[in-house]
Amino acid sequence: MLYQPGRRREWTTTGGVLYYSYGETRYEAGPGGTVGTLQTDYGYTGQRKNGYLDTYSMGARDYDPRLGRWLSADTIVPNPANSQSLNRYAYVLGNPLKYIDPTGHISDDPHERREAANIIEELSYYGVTIDVDWGWDGETWNEGSWLLGELNLVLQSVKDLAAKISEELDNDLKDWDNFRKVVGPVTIRRERSWAITPDGKRERPARTYGNTITLYNGTFDPYGSTSFDYEGTKGTIVHELGHAWDHNQDREPSNNIGWYTAREKSPTEYGEDRGDNEKWAELVACWVYKSQIDEGRTLGPRHQQYVSLMVHMSYLGACPTHPTQSK
Repeated sequence: MLYQPGRRREWTTTGGVLYYSYGETRYEAGPGGTVGTLQTDYGYTGQRKNGYLDTYSMGARDYDPRLGRWLSADTIVPNPANSQSLNRYAYVLGNPLKYIDPTGHISDDPHERREAANIIEELSYYGVTIDVDWGWDGETWNEGSWLLGELNLVLQSVKDLAAKISEELDNDLKDWDNFRKVVGPVTIRRERSWAITPDGKRERPARTYGNTITLYNGTFDPYGSTSFDYEGTKGTIVHELGHAWDHNQDREPSNNIGWYTAREKSPTEYGEDRGDNEKWAELVACWVYKSQIDEGRTLGPRHQQYVSLMVHMSYLGACPTHPTQSK
């Protein structure tokens, strides 16, 4: 429990913490008032503390209470009209006595809602629909599962794939027009849970069924670590976009990748071991982000030729465009 005036006796029996305004520990005690024996790793504003680094994992980013700053910059400026928000390392607009940032979810702040709406609108140009799970439910604001930074990473990933497709096609169309013609319609939803393996371990992968992608916690917070891997996250999202592309083209990309690239190693061990549908999705991710290629492997010429061929065939409608299966 946190310290409350008039409850000192209870505090010394159950344990508690006093904080300075930005979250640095002022005093802590465990049961019986024993200093330094607090029996939880949850602390300031209810966030989990990394005892070794003395930082807090707050969803999309880590926070250092000694500095009173985020350890990485925000991916967006939520409210350009507020000069405090221009400092993307600042915590709660530099006013921790008035505000907290307990989850990073989309709040009922008009600027934040507008930013989320702008991202959704821009994604719609590409034929990408976001499953919106936040908003007013009667008199209660439902914050939903998405973080604003996560929506922004989805947009960046879609734009990166679209730019690569346009570079390949070298035509006069907008990136979003080429994306719609090649990849096709996609729906993306967020589930705030972990994908779990049969042996109970957390997984990073998202899931794609048909052309609907579900992103789990592991997409953005790999394996429950306290680091935020932007490039890895975008690689995972583009991998799943590859599955949706495959579905929208009636499995033509994955059905033919095996024989076309048979003489070359896949750019990732995962793609080589998990079947042709995963081999195709891994190829798409590695084509967009070279950092996704495993150490000691390359994106060979046959793989590059194949993804180029699929871009042009999908654009021209040479691949069937009547999806009948789900992944």
